[in-house]
Amino acid sequence: MSEPTAADLILSKKMRDNQGPTTKLEKDEITLEIEKPNGRDPFQNAWLTLTLGYRLHFIDSTVNNGVIDSGDNKGQPIIVQDDEMGGLCARDGGDYLYPILDWGYKEKATFAKLFQMGERIWNYKFLIQTPDSWNKLDYPSPAFPGYVLHPNILCLFRMVACAKPSQDINVVRINPAVFD
Repeated sequence: MSEPTAADLILSKKMRDNQGPTTKLEKDEITLEIEKPNGRDPFQNAWLTLTLGYRLHFIDSTVNNGVIDSGDNKGQPIIVQDDEMGGLCARDGGDYLYPILDWGYKEKATFAKLFQMGERIWNYKFLIQTPDSWNKLDYPSPAFPGYVLHPNILCLFRMVACAKPSQDINVVRINPAVFD
């Protein structure tokens, strides 16, 4: 996981302090958790956390002779030699060729770190306004006796590199000279 920011830590502490019952569902290595507020803060949202397990496959000329070893395209050659393009190329799903370089340890580590930071793009970005007719998260307010609170749902996103992922992701290293 990427390093949490100060705002993440503050929000995380607030969430732990106001966390109520949790419902957890796991399907195809994707975990969904919904957490109901405990009622201490009448303005607290519920949280829906989606956790996606993933595994990166760094593909180049040194791995499986450029043949994909997982996913829908298992067994398909993705790395091909094309002299017109200047050497090794990756073939995408649309049969386009892109010049590539082999991965080194430093490049793999940098890519994996930056990829993990992608969870920040979606985390804390969506708020679901629950319909008035849906009361599964409603709870009596201890702060306002006689009132029932109807929380919205803050959506959280987590990405976890793991051995049994919900998503295998094939990654090639495009030659940066392509963009010059």
